[in-house]
Amino acid sequence: MTSRSQPIYIQTPFTCQSAFWIYRLCYGQSPTHGDLVELGQTVGIIASQSIGELGTQLTLKTFHTGGVFTGGTAEHVQAPSNGKIKFNEDLVHPIHTRHGHPAFLCYVDLYVTIESQDIIH
Repeated sequence: MTSRSQPIYIQTPFTCQSAFWIYRLCYGQSPTHGDLVELGQTVGIIASQSIGELGTQLTLKTFHTGGVFTGGTAEHVQAPSNGKIKFNEDLVHPIHTRHGHPAFLCYVDLYVTIESQDIIH
């Protein structure tokens, strides 16, 4: 009886062909969900730095957001005016935060108005 062994190729971050990022198949399963990581999700060193930064802030009891607030969202917001917010939707791109919440991204200054029954603010 003869046996033949054939080499197999295993995709890992070490064997990934990309020079600047890691392909989803090379990274593998997400440790949190068990499925492939999402497109654009931070992994590797950047993800480690994000976790380490939060751990340092918790240890030192000092917090900074680097100019961007990524905390929780409020269930209810008291607004000074009633009405419907109007803006040029072509300038806004719907995205999701790293926590999975819907958000909007705009690369230019955006003019926003609040239209109510009586007044336009």
